Amino acid sequence: MSNQANSNRRIAPGVTTLWAAAFVIFAMILMQASRLGPGVAYANDSGSVADLALATVAVGNNEDVMVVLDGRAEKVMVYGISGNRQLEFLGNHSVSDLYIQGRQSVGRRSR
Repeated sequence: MSNQANSNRRIAPGVTTLWAAAFVIFAMILMQASRLGPGVAYANDSGSVADLALATVAVGNNEDVMVVLDGRAEKVMVYGISGNRQLEFLGNHSVSDLYIQGRQSVGRRSR
């Protein structure tokens, strides 16, 4: 009777196709990741995805921060590295407020 129960349980062809595709995609990810080289972050790198722009900036004392500009929310978020291991949120600012502060500081220097 147990042989009969096992023969009735079949895997649907669609499921096997999905698993095969998942393994192929995973293998492709591993191959691409191996081409990246060592996991070192270099300062002054930048990139963008949809409405987000990212940049790393050297701030002195051999430290870098990552700046994320959210174009949709018009916010700038700043992240740093804490203890060489963890990403730490340092703060966020409104882009319009930063422009206002910039204009005010330029006005003060020219007078």
